[in-house]
Amino acid sequence: MTKGRKNARTGVDRLEANGRLRKAKAFHRIAREALILLEREGLDRAPALNNATLAAIAYVDAVTITADGSLNQRDHATCRTDA
Repeated sequence: MTKGRKNARTGVDRLEANGRLRKAKAFHRIAREALILLEREGLDRAPALNNATLAAIAYVDAVTITADGSLNQRDHATCRTDA
């Protein structure tokens, strides 16, 4: 407990890092390809940027799991690129 708040970090098997890395690469690829398509069509880039945000979160999760075997359990749903 920190300042009355529950610690959002939990222990995770370090093998989970591989799954997070695969997920990060998939989100990254989707974001990159969508950005190219959306820019070519002159459409809103927010969907591509949302996937880029998810890729970044998954990359950080993979690094954190590898480094210390823990994972942030906070809700990332509040990450928005249209704010």
